[in-house]
Amino acid sequence: MNSQNKIKSSRLIVNYNGLKWLKMPSGYYFVMVKNFGGEKNLHRYVWVKNFGKIPQGFFVHHKDKNKDNNKIDNLELLSANEHAQKHSYRHDKKRYLKQIEHLNKIRPKKVYKWSQEPNPEKRAMHATAHKLGMSLAIPVERICKNCGTKFLAKPFGKHVFCSNKCKSAFRRKSKSDVVLRVCVICNKKFYINKFTVTTTCCRSHANVLRAKTIKEQKNGVG
Repeated sequence: MNSQNKIKSSRLIVNYNGLKWLKMPSGYYFVMVKNFGGEKNLHRYVWVKNFGKIPQGFFVHHKDKNKDNNKIDNLELLSANEHAQKHSYRHDKKRYLKQIEHLNKIRPKKVYKWSQEPNPEKRAMHATAHKLGMSLAIPVERICKNCGTKFLAKPFGKHVFCSNKCKSAFRRKSKSDVVLRVCVICNKKFYINKFTVTTTCCRSHANVLRAKTIKEQKNGVG
């Protein structure tokens, strides 16, 4: 790395390769140039500058977990799975607990949709924390709304059925999926499951509609 490319810190801004990089609340440094065509995160920019384009699905990781240390010898290229493991509870307990504390503070105000995070590194981190939280959750006892059987389920979410079989049976009994339609042949009203595409009240009228459609298609072709 040339002397002009050395990273020089100045509070929350660093200079690298003739560009200014601003430290964001996330800890990463973002380029202070509008419509910048290259990598906008400093650690990724440093990697590309030294080794070329980053393959899709790979992440640039700080070996010492210090986002201020963006020297090339502190960076490594990892796959999504490897990167997620680096930020897992087992490898970074302190970081994970800090994330949980932060989420507990903001959750009452706003549920953060991490799946829509544009930054793939942040998205992978949130996904890992989410999966870990799901795996560590202690199941609670619930009662099936259909059969009355007690079952264990995660403490979050609307778990009211012990199985999909009971869920389907309850929906059939409650007729929650039944809608009223009008037959396109005789204008008779009939009830049908809303997930079907049926537009006739009976099979004979369905045959009439089919024959009519075929005839119209032939006339159209002719």
